[in-house]
Amino acid sequence: MSGRHVAPLAEVPGEQVCDRCGQAPGVVPLALSYWCDGCTDEIRGRTMMVEGFDGIGRPAEPRPEFGPGYHNLECDQCQASWVGRSGSSCNYCAGLGARSLAEQPALLLRPVLPVADSPNRLTAEMAWAERLANAVKAGVVTEIEARRALERVVIPNVA
Repeated sequence: MSGRHVAPLAEVPGEQVCDRCGQAPGVVPLALSYWCDGCTDEIRGRTMMVEGFDGIGRPAEPRPEFGPGYHNLECDQCQASWVGRSGSSCNYCAGLGARSLAEQPALLLRPVLPVADSPNRLTAEMAWAERLANAVKAGVVTEIEARRALERVVIPNVA
């Protein structure tokens, strides 16, 4: 045990304010820094990542040897840790989100479907075709890519 007492949330004095803006009443993210909901939302808004890939670093302990304002940070989404300034976007989350988005076309164009003589095959093909149509509308795959995938997977099973 470090000998340092960290008060439970209910025992935190009411006069504590947000460490970032200094205005709003603060909340305790990792018991060392107080952030209000507005500052947390602002940082999440700047990250512009999909929910679950939008982690931000919460300060765990100061690291003055790296300069003023640097802390050991822990991501509030994935628990990755690094040294940086409080509120920094988590590069691991951002990279994972980018890799996930990059893999979507391949996953869509090469579906895992039931075998050809399965009673569920037609339903699975129709659901996949609908997902492909949505992916074309969203710009995830081109119309040509979607048509080729349909021809490769569905047409051989029609004959």
